[in-house]
Amino acid sequence: MISMDIVFSKETLEYINLVEKETNAKMLNCIDAGEKLFFVVAQGQLGLAIGKNSKNLKRLEEMLKKEIRFVEYNQDKATFVKNIFKPYKVTGVEIKSYGDKTAAFVTVDSADRGKAIGRGGSYIRVAREIAKAHHGIDNLQILQTDTFPPSVTDMMARSAAPVGGEQEPMVPSPGIEIKEEKPKSQS
Repeated sequence: MISMDIVFSKETLEYINLVEKETNAKMLNCIDAGEKLFFVVAQGQLGLAIGKNSKNLKRLEEMLKKEIRFVEYNQDKATFVKNIFKPYKVTGVEIKSYGDKTAAFVTVDSADRGKAIGRGGSYIRVAREIAKAHHGIDNLQILQTDTFPPSVTDMMARSAAPVGGEQEPMVPSPGIEIKEEKPKSQS
């Protein structure tokens, strides 16, 4: 499913056309993140996009003078979110719905957590944009394997990314209300 919220600039359309022409793979989206370009590739066409021995990827990076990341689309939300974070070691993805809002909690090996967030939160911002555009995921949070919290409320209260050495409080996206059930006392 592709959201109708995807709007292409003239520049991103040109990137998509060029990459499709060079790779023969169908591109569903392009995000220009400054020094990096992120392309969402149709399911089953990631190998075609990258090319044998990464030939297409290397050629495109040379042509465009930018690092390129391909993300393979998948209809399954959890699989797609995991694909966004490849090649980092993702040990789990949990998708939760809260009314009409959806959140994804991605558990990443602690060695890869910093890379999955990116310098100044750059990677997680792009990941959130891609997840929102293609699966309507309103909130995406990174957790590390050795600190997996026991409840959804704890997940939402944890920091999404250290910024400037400080922990930024995690706040649900607007409209997401988290209610934690109180444990029933045993008599």
